[in-house]
Amino acid sequence: MGHAKVENLDLLIMKVIYNKGKISIEELVELAQKRGEAVHADEGDYTDRNMLSMIFEICIKWHSRQSNDKTEGIVLEPILTNENEEFMFDQWINDNLTLDETENNTAFMNLKWKFAKNGRHKYIKKEINVLCEYGN
Repeated sequence: MGHAKVENLDLLIMKVIYNKGKISIEELVELAQKRGEAVHADEGDYTDRNMLSMIFEICIKWHSRQSNDKTEGIVLEPILTNENEEFMFDQWINDNLTLDETENNTAFMNLKWKFAKNGRHKYIKKEINVLCEYGN
């Protein structure tokens, strides 16, 4: 995949977390497929599980780190329930887990995400920078 528009999927993450309070990447993939959502790439639309998982992971990582301009801050955070999840998140957020490793990791795909402190407020106020495009 070259260049893709992913705003629809990033907004889906925010809407679902706003309404449900939390969601996993696995649940996001199932919901996106049920709704007919797609990754809109230059070469066509992708609706397969692996592509959707990868884009949801990229969007979540985008919102789980401080933005470069420091105005947004961290919007999403994981719900960590044990030391294994804490270790896995630390490895992932510091780029020590690859996309292939996370896509094949059931525990990671089922990790729940929620708004970080002030994230919900920023969503309501429309102060969240949405990831519109992705390219590699």
